[in-house]
Amino acid sequence: KENLGLFGFSVMIIFLVGWLFGFVSQILLMFMGVSGLKMLLIYLAMYLCITAFVIFNAISLQKKFLKETGKLEKKKLKNR
Repeated sequence: KENLGLFGFSVMIIFLVGWLFGFVSQILLMFMGVSGLKMLLIYLAMYLCITAFVIFNAISLQKKFLKETGKLEKKKLKNR
């Protein structure tokens, strides 16, 4: 489907950003010798912060993404 909608877009951004930041942070923490339980808590706190950010900024993030990909103009023309 071409249009994800606001919920689908939010979930996509949360997983994308969470995976990228999570991968880098967990690799760094592993090599620094941080215990597994602390790494898990850091990972969960990171996802909580990313989720809160995306929930409060979902509309502006979607507009920016659509503008960058050129789909915003198509969407406006379609709604007329």
